[in-house]
Amino acid sequence: ARYGGKRVPSTLRTIQPNREPGRTLARPGIGLPDAEWSPDGTQVAMVLGKEPNRIVMLDVATEERSLVIKSDDVPDTRFVESLGISPDGDAIVFCAVRRGSGTTLFTIGADGSALTDISGDHDDCQPDWGPTDRIAAEETGWLGRIVTMNPDGSDRVVVIRGRDADRAVFFSGPSWSPDGARI
Repeated sequence: ARYGGKRVPSTLRTIQPNREPGRTLARPGIGLPDAEWSPDGTQVAMVLGKEPNRIVMLDVATEERSLVIKSDDVPDTRFVESLGISPDGDAIVFCAVRRGSGTTLFTIGADGSALTDISGDHDDCQPDWGPTDRIAAEETGWLGRIVTMNPDGSDRVVVIRGRDADRAVFFSGPSWSPDGARI
């Protein structure tokens, strides 16, 4: 992360709704980490480290970490950045930043199995896995757009394009409502 033009270490922490401190989950180092709670609240999926980095699952009760995947093990990938967890907590969707250029979404089992590229020829990133088992993502490019798809990448639907708005805008970081009715 950068603050005042300087690189500063980042930390993943919990905090109580009343603003009382929680606890430190990870000190991922320099960079912007990403994390998401499992649906049952027992685990946290986290992107940690610099290039190359990794995705880990943290058991909140025991603080035990299990490696899901290293970015070096994702084909043609420099690093991974944003992620989302499936409604049942058994799988993760994440954005891989390619070595040449572009981004793509992969799904992987929370145990590290079944790595699958679901973006095809599209540059997708910033995924969120909704409660109705659809993935929303930002498709990058000129003005960008928000798309939804099934977990295997099929039934891709463009929700909105930057040029569909009243004036040119860029859409980023979609997030599903808890009931899956809105993004």
